Amino acid sequence: MAASVPEARPQEGSTETLPGPVGMEARADGFCARVERERAPMLVRDASADPLLADLPICAPGTLALYGVPLTMGGEVLGVAVMGSRSSREFSQEDQFLFRTMVNRVAALIAQARLDAEVAKRAAELEAVLDSLPEAVYVGDASGIKRANRAALELLGYRSFSDLDRDIAQLVKEIQTRYPDGRPIPLDEHVYMKALRGERAAQDVVVRHRTMGTDVVVRSSAAPIRLGDRIVGAVAMNTDITARIAEEAELRAALEFRDRILGVLSHDLRNPLGVILTSAGMLERQLANAEAGNQCAAVRRIIDNAYRIERMVHDLLDYTRTRQGRRLPIAPREVDLLALCHEAADGMEVLHPDRILEVSAVGDTRLRLDPDRAAQVIANLVGNAILYSPKGSPVRILVDGSGDPVLLEVWNEGPAIPPQTMPRLFEAFQRGDGARTRKGDGLGLGLYIAQQIVEAHGGSISVRSTAADGTTFTVRWPRKSS
Repeated sequence: MAASVPEARPQEGSTETLPGPVGMEARADGFCARVERERAPMLVRDASADPLLADLPICAPGTLALYGVPLTMGGEVLGVAVMGSRSSREFSQEDQFLFRTMVNRVAALIAQARLDAEVAKRAAELEAVLDSLPEAVYVGDASGIKRANRAALELLGYRSFSDLDRDIAQLVKEIQTRYPDGRPIPLDEHVYMKALRGERAAQDVVVRHRTMGTDVVVRSSAAPIRLGDRIVGAVAMNTDITARIAEEAELRAALEFRDRILGVLSHDLRNPLGVILTSAGMLERQLANAEAGNQCAAVRRIIDNAYRIERMVHDLLDYTRTRQGRRLPIAPREVDLLALCHEAADGMEVLHPDRILEVSAVGDTRLRLDPDRAAQVIANLVGNAILYSPKGSPVRILVDGSGDPVLLEVWNEGPAIPPQTMPRLFEAFQRGDGARTRKGDGLGLGLYIAQQIVEAHGGSISVRSTAADGTTFTVRWPRKSS
C-alpha cells in the first residue's frame, strides 16, 4: 500500500509531479490525481497492463489490482491511500470496505492531529497575550485559579501558578482581602465569586502581599465565562492602584489643609479689620471737622484699602464654603434690581470719579433676590469692567426685566478677553492674561464667587468678548429664587 498527499490541485494534462511514497514522486496526471479529482474510490484490475500505471512509484512491479481511496476531512482532500495486489485482479467488497474504514480512520487521526496542533498554537498565543499584559489576570472556576499571568503572581507575591490552584476561600484568607476601610470582605462579596454567579462586578480592595507583607490597593474587576447558557468559570483582572491612592490622599490632605488655613485666616482677620475701619472712620470725621484736608485724604486711602482687604476676606470665606461642598447662603426677598445697580454705580463713582457709569432698564426690574449677595455680584462685574477698560471710556449697566429670567448686562470697551483665558474665567484664583493681569489687584476669586452666588439663586452667568464689540457679562436671575 502507498499513499500520496498532494500539496496543490493538479490541472488536467499537467506533467507536474506530486509527492508520493517517501523518497518518490507521483505524476499529476496519474492514478492518485484522478482519485483526488473525482473524490471517490477507484479500482483498476490490471495495473501492470497500463504503462502509465505500471511506471508510477505507487505501483510495485507485477501489480494487478490497484485500489485508491481519497483521505477527506470535510470538503478538503488530505491525500490518497492506495492498496495493490500482485496475486489478484480483484478486491472483495469486504476488503474494499475494510480499507475504506481504515482510510477514514487515518483521515480522522490526521484531522485530530491538525486540531490538536491548532489548539496548542492558540493556547500558546493566549499564554503569550496574558503574560504581555501589565495587569494581573486570573482565570478559573469555583475550585481555584486554573490560569494566571506573571503579573498575577507578582501582585500577590506567589512563586508558582500551582499555588493559586486551590480553594478560593483559602486564597482570600491568605491575602487578607479587605475593603479600603479595613473591613474584611465576605467571600460571597468578592468580584470573582460574583462572576461565578453570572454577575459583572468591580471594586477597590486591599490585599496583603505574601512575600513582602505589605498592603496593596487594587482595582479588581471580574466577569463570568459562559459556554452557551452555562457558566464554566470566571476571569478577573487586578490593577495595582496603591501609588495613585496615596497621591490622591496626599493631594486631598493638602487641599483640606489649605482650606482650613484660608478659613482660619479669613475669620481671624475680620475682627482687626473691623477695628481699623471703625477707628479710621472716626478719625476721618474728626479731621473733616478740623478741615485738615491732607490728613483726610490719607485716612480715606487707609479706609479704601481696608475695605479692599475686607472684600478679599469675604471672598476667601465664600470660597472656603464652596470648597467644603456647601452652597453659599442666600436670603432672597422682594427687591428692585435696578435700585441695586444704581447703588453700586454710585459707590463706584466715588472710587472712580473719572469714569462714566450708565445705568438703564426696561420692563419690570423687581424680583426675589438676596440683595447683599446680588450687590456683591454687581459690584464685582462693574469693578472688573472699570479695571479692564480704557480710562475715560463708559461702562454700561442694563437691567432687562421684560421676561423671566431678568437679565443683568455689564458692558465695557477694551481688548477682548484672550481665547485661552475664556474656559477658565470663572475658576477660582484665575485672573486675566497679559495687560489685564498687570491691572488686577484682587485674588482672582471675584468671578468665581459671582458665579456661585448666581447659581445659588438658580441662575447663570456668561460672557461674550470681541475686539469690535467689547466685553459683556450677562447674568440671568430667575424671578423667584429658591
